Amino acid sequence: MNNTFKRIVVLTTLSMISLVVAVFYFANQFRNSRAIDDVDNLSGQKIGVVSAYEGDYLLSDRKDITLLRYDTESDLLVALCYQKVDAIAVATDNANYYMSVTTGLKINDKPIAELGMCSLFREDSELLHEYNDFIAEYRQSEEYQEYLYRVDNQLFYDGSQTTPETGTGKTINVGYLADYIPVVFIDTINKIPNGSEVEFLRLFANKYNYKINWIEVSESTSSQELINGRMDIILCGYSDVYRDEYDAYTIADLSANYRDCNLLLLEIDDPDNLSIGALYEEEE
Repeated sequence: MNNTFKRIVVLTTLSMISLVVAVFYFANQFRNSRAIDDVDNLSGQKIGVVSAYEGDYLLSDRKDITLLRYDTESDLLVALCYQKVDAIAVATDNANYYMSVTTGLKINDKPIAELGMCSLFREDSELLHEYNDFIAEYRQSEEYQEYLYRVDNQLFYDGSQTTPETGTGKTINVGYLADYIPVVFIDTINKIPNGSEVEFLRLFANKYNYKINWIEVSESTSSQELINGRMDIILCGYSDVYRDEYDAYTIADLSANYRDCNLLLLEIDDPDNLSIGALYEEEE
C-alpha cells in the first residue's frame, strides 16, 4: 500500500511537471506567434483601434488583418493588456503616454503611416489664416524645437511647464475635448485645459495677443459649435487623415499641420509585467 501510494505521488508529480512545462511551452509559442515583425505584412494579426480614429481610417481597408474597434482609448488599452488583440494602432502621442503609465509594452520600430496634427476652424476664417501663418513661421524657430522637446518628453502634461496665457486683446472662443490625453485634456493639478494641441494654441494666442475663452465641448457636437458661431476654434486631437472629409464640407476647415507624428503599433513586450494601474489612477 505504501509503495502504491508512493508511485501515485511520483506519477502525479511528474504529470504536474509535464503540465507546467507544456503550459510554458505553448504560452511562449503563442506569444512568439503573435509578435509583429513587419507592419506591412500583418497577416492573421488582430489589430485594435478606437472607432473612427486614425487607426480605423488607415487600416479599415487592410485585408490581411482582423480589425477590432473599441469605443474609448481605455477600452483599447485594456484589450491589449488582456491580449484580446495582438497590437493597437495609435498616434505617437498616445503610444508614448500609454508607455509612461503602463509597464510591459513596446512600440513597434516601424510606423504604419505619417500623420500631421491640426486644429479645426470655421471655414476660410481670418483666424484660420493667421493660425496657418503662425505655423509656417513658428516651425522654423528654436522655440518650436523646445515645444517639440516638451511634447516628446511630456513635460507640461501635469501643468508644471504650461505656457502662461498673456493675451489681452480680442477674445477667441476655443472649444476643447476634456478627455483626449495627452493631446487635449484637463490636467490633474491646475484643473485647466492642457495637452500638446492646447499648448500650441496658447503659443499662437500669445503671439497675436488673443485672450482665450476656454469652453468644454463634446466630440459629437464640435462641428455644430463652429456653425452656430459659438466657437472660433475646436481642439480635438485631429490629424490630416480627416482633411479630405472636411474639404468636402462648407462649414469648417482643418488648419495646416502644426506638428508631425506617426501612426504606430503598440504591442506587449513583457506579458508577465503588465500593469495599467497608473492609467486608472490618473483618470480618477
